[in-house]
Amino acid sequence: DVHVATVEPPFAVGFLPVLATEPVHQRIVALEPTVTLEMSAAEILVVIEEDFTFLETGLRQLTRQLVETQAKLETGGQLKRSEPDEVPYPHDELDIVQRIVATRKGPLETANLEPLVQMVRQYEELRVEPGHVFWNEGDEALGGMTVVYGVISCESEKRTFRMGPGSSVGALEAYGVLPRSYRAVAETKVVALYSTAEGFLDILEDHFELAIANMSFISDRLLEMN
Repeated sequence: DVHVATVEPPFAVGFLPVLATEPVHQRIVALEPTVTLEMSAAEILVVIEEDFTFLETGLRQLTRQLVETQAKLETGGQLKRSEPDEVPYPHDELDIVQRIVATRKGPLETANLEPLVQMVRQYEELRVEPGHVFWNEGDEALGGMTVVYGVISCESEKRTFRMGPGSSVGALEAYGVLPRSYRAVAETKVVALYSTAEGFLDILEDHFELAIANMSFISDRLLEMN
C-alpha cells in the first residue's frame, strides 16, 4: 500500500468518491482513537441541494484543492499540458450558438440548454492583441475565461504553460477565492469569453444539477491526480 495523506480535524475524508460517483480505491485507517461524523451519500446530496451555502463552500474547497494539486504536479514535472490547437479566427462577434459550442465542455458537456443559454449571455467577449496582460501573479481573481481563439502564456517563478482554444483559464482560482498563481499574457491575438465567479455561482444556485455536475467533474479530476 502507498500512503497518500493523513487527514486531521476539521478536514473530511471520503467525500470525493461520493461526489464523483466513483468507488473508493483507498483504505482509510484510524491512527489513534478517533471521533467522526458519518453521512451517507444520499444525506450529503440532500444537504447540498437544500443549503446553497454548503454547496458554495464545498465547491470552493474542491477548486482550491484542484488548483493546489495541479500546481504541485506541474512544478514537479508530473503534469503535462497538450499543445494549443489552431482554429480559424472569428472575425465577427460571437453569436449565442458559438458561445454555447465554446463553453459546452467538461462539466457543461451534458448540461441542459436553459442554464447554458442563461450563462453564456452574461459572458463578456474579449478581443485583445499579442502582449496584452490579463493579470499578474498575486492579483485578486474575480473571474475566468474560455479561450475561443489564440494562445495565452501563463508564467510564474516555478512553472510555465500555454493555454489555447477550448481551455478554461483562471476560473478555478476565482471560484476558490485564491490570488492569481501565474501571470497570463496573450501570446497571439486572443478571443475569449470572460465570466465572473459571482455570475457563475448565481447560475449554479438556480440550477442544482449544474452545480452537482461541476462538483462531480472536479472531484473526478482530483481522484485521477491522487
